[in-house]
Amino acid sequence: MNGQLIDGHVVTVAVSRIPKNHRCTFIDAVPGKVLFVKNLTLNTSNEDLLHAFDGATRARIIKDKETGQSKHFGFVQYDSKVAAQRALKTMNGREIDGNEVLVLFATARGTVLWEM
Repeated sequence: MNGQLIDGHVVTVAVSRIPKNHRCTFIDAVPGKVLFVKNLTLNTSNEDLLHAFDGATRARIIKDKETGQSKHFGFVQYDSKVAAQRALKTMNGREIDGNEVLVLFATARGTVLWEM
């Protein structure tokens, strides 16, 4: 599939893996009140995500517009930056519905979150 043309766009396929013992260095992710949560299961609901993050005020799973299925990531919001920082430290690498999740501060699309 790498290099193929789909809908007028060239597809680039690459494998990206972060070792479990690797510590991310955040360079553009300014701590805020919203966390990005990656590697969720198809079955994880908004309510499941909200309950997994103690003290969170809102949670939203991002779904495919056509199929309605989870895109395996979501966002969790807190009332304060301090609470969000605590949650990131507590939840990053923990399991939600059987999957180990990656938790980062939410940033604008296209922002580099870490350097390897």
